[in-house]
Amino acid sequence: MSVPKVAAVIGAGTMGPGMAAVLARAGSEVRLYDISDEVLERARGGYALATGALDRVEAASGPGGSVAFENDLAPALDGAELVLEAVPEKLDLKREVIAAFEDHLADDAIIASNTSGIPITQIATALKHPGRLVGMHWSNPPHLIPMIEVVPGEQTAAAVCAARMPKPSAVSRPATSRRLAVARTQSLHICRALVAQDERRRRVSQPLGWRECVHCASW
Repeated sequence: MSVPKVAAVIGAGTMGPGMAAVLARAGSEVRLYDISDEVLERARGGYALATGALDRVEAASGPGGSVAFENDLAPALDGAELVLEAVPEKLDLKREVIAAFEDHLADDAIIASNTSGIPITQIATALKHPGRLVGMHWSNPPHLIPMIEVVPGEQTAAAVCAARMPKPSAVSRPATSRRLAVARTQSLHICRALVAQDERRRRVSQPLGWRECVHCASW
């Protein structure tokens, strides 16, 4: 799959607006969905901020690209080739939300969860076709961190993992909260080894500092 012509981001809270901005920048027609009108209204501002940040760093862009804000699931999913789930980190909630997708999607549409620690295999039990589900972990802020982690479940189809993503990606073993904690610890060792004390303090105190080190330590 190339960059999807139509993509849906389900959950317009912390991560959704930035994810939508990246997809739109790549040329996708994006539908950003949330059940809450209040959250959607805030997401408009978040999307504008993310788009402005991408403009300032002169991020590459593809032709076309747009974002619509939806509070009705059916039109949000209509024609979507890629659906990104970005709801709160609760297993039962993710299962419920993802199970509602399948009736609205083509058989070859990919469903991706932004979970940072719940095993994809556990979430996939809610699906009739679990092979279409993959983990796609974006770090926050999603429009600035330059990589996403693709995490397959036990039944994830190989073609799903191989699909082209909207920015650089790496296929990884299943992520857990312990793995992230280990990566953070490794990142501190890297900083200690490579950076003098004053410079280390400055870098790690920056908003993206520890995340940049975690990416180095994780791969």
